[in-house]
Amino acid sequence: MQVNINRAIKTIGNVDFFQPLYEGIVNSFQAGASNVKINFTLENAYVVGYKIEDDGEGYTNANIESYLELWSEHKIEQGALGSGRILCLKVFDNVITKSQTIDSVHQENNKEVAHYVTMNFNRNFTKNTIKDIAPKIQPAEKSFTITEYKNINEEYISTYEKEKEPFELEKMKENIFIKLLPMFIRFHKEKKDFSITINELNWLDRTNLQEEFTEYDFEEKTFTISKDLSVYNIGNEDIKDEQKFNFTLLYRIKKDKNEKLEQFYGASDRYITGFKKGARLDNLPQGHSGIFCLTSPYLDDRVEDSRNQFNIHETNPSKDTPVVFMDIKNELKKLLNEILLEKFPETKQEFMDRKELAVEKFPHLSRFIKKIDSLTMSESDMLKQAEKEFIAETKLARKEVVAFTEKIKKDKNFDEKAYQEITRHFTQVGQEQLADYIGYRQTIIDMLLEIHDETTKDGKRFDESDIHNLFMPQYETSDTSFYYANNVWIFDDKFMSYNYAASDKTIAKIVSDVTGKSKKEILEFQRNKKSDLVMLYSNPENEYKDVLIIEFKRLNAGIDGKEKALTQLKKYPYFIEQNIDNIRSIFAYTIIDIDEEFETTLTKIEGFHKNSFGDKENKISSFYKYNDEVKAHINVVSFKQIIEDANKRNKVFLDILIQNFKA
Repeated sequence: MQVNINRAIKTIGNVDFFQPLYEGIVNSFQAGASNVKINFTLENAYVVGYKIEDDGEGYTNANIESYLELWSEHKIEQGALGSGRILCLKVFDNVITKSQTIDSVHQENNKEVAHYVTMNFNRNFTKNTIKDIAPKIQPAEKSFTITEYKNINEEYISTYEKEKEPFELEKMKENIFIKLLPMFIRFHKEKKDFSITINELNWLDRTNLQEEFTEYDFEEKTFTISKDLSVYNIGNEDIKDEQKFNFTLLYRIKKDKNEKLEQFYGASDRYITGFKKGARLDNLPQGHSGIFCLTSPYLDDRVEDSRNQFNIHETNPSKDTPVVFMDIKNELKKLLNEILLEKFPETKQEFMDRKELAVEKFPHLSRFIKKIDSLTMSESDMLKQAEKEFIAETKLARKEVVAFTEKIKKDKNFDEKAYQEITRHFTQVGQEQLADYIGYRQTIIDMLLEIHDETTKDGKRFDESDIHNLFMPQYETSDTSFYYANNVWIFDDKFMSYNYAASDKTIAKIVSDVTGKSKKEILEFQRNKKSDLVMLYSNPENEYKDVLIIEFKRLNAGIDGKEKALTQLKKYPYFIEQNIDNIRSIFAYTIIDIDEEFETTLTKIEGFHKNSFGDKENKISSFYKYNDEVKAHINVVSFKQIIEDANKRNKVFLDILIQNFKA
């Protein structure tokens, strides 16, 4: 059978640089080897290739025929997958060098016969590239196979360069042990005689494998998943065909300063992939390491060619894969929780404390966080999972309302019970969305408080534009910017319902947008003046308009800059009132640092009054006066006063929501 090797390679997913090594070791023992020798080729302390020598049966005719057939079932009962050689070409490629890669000798029928097979397996490989020298009589030699992996494939170089690490013998031993743990478990149970040497040094054999398992002190737990397969017996629906699938978790937890945690699905004598999210331990208590390996004949039969995934769907069962990963994860999670409670009884309280803290920080996610039951899940992973469910729930609530509305239109029938359930659902989701928004506002407030503190230390760190752009992007109007792309709620929530907004625009532009007047109709000394932020509000019962004007100044500005801001606060309300009809009230603010010198200017010279909400203990202050001529409420407020005031308002709302969610 001809196989397009290049296309076969493309069916293999991402592979690790040492996967061909692990595959080769497994192949050696599946070939009946008792002794395996591994040698690494190093360049500048990095592994660039490796060689495996074993005393297995070599390339018999049956083995050769199997080699020439992709996905052969030869030795499938031993865990052979029939595609390992294709995986190797994902990492190594001999097309360039044409070097000999496989050299084997074997015995047949106990006769003094040697059968030599030499082949250079590469992307251009065909049956004709095997050099099969005819058997000949000679002194009997012990069968052996040498497999050398060299010449990193050009397509793999970037992956290799990114992941390579200097060679460390002990680390390599540990990696091989973990990656082939399912095979070593079998060897341990079967008391198999074997040996592995690495770079001419003895490493593992039956004796020290026994010691290794004694040292690791592995324990076992099992679970069974039952499935009714009669649903797949089309035409025989009455047939009950329940099948049980058994899974075994081998695990070890011990005190260890390294605090390493290995947890994976093993199949066909190999490490396949780490535990899926949702049934994975985030950590063990401090000072402990652990190994968790789940195996099952069900997993053995469903390994992908890449050896790092399974042909098992996450949620949709089928005749070929009746047990899905969701089933496996649910049972595995129960088992892991059971083990943790046995080993570390305090884990449950620590878990509850993490959940409580997560709810305090993100109350809108409370009902999703409360459902989480994986005892070692970190706070960040809890929040990720809860956020994902929250988004899905929000979409579902909206979809339910739309579907119910369409049903009313179509059927002209009102289902009271369905209405009550939908109302309960979207009200709950709406409350969660509101809490999400209030939580977002708290994040902004916390950031601004940090900015203030940092600016107190270094006045040049943040300038006027940093603050300006937070409230509304500079050089934009509500016609060119997203309508609610601002954070003016920091002043007051009432400022969120505006009709028109302009950031860093001239008086001429603002007046023209609102009234339609041309630039020439505005007095020359007014038209080109720029205000940092102007917003207009219409009274729905009449044509009167309220206006917000804000002037931003750099934190730690000098007295000249501060006094300039006062001049602007006096002029801009006048310019607006002169050019726009029916102005009812103007609220003018400048955000500025208020020191003793500036306070004297405000109170003794400009006639401002100290506002009642100033907090003397925190050196927060606000000053106010009213200009009756232009209906302007003029406020000079420290940056921190604004933020602290917003903080108090927001936290009152947040505390109410938290109590509601807890209740």
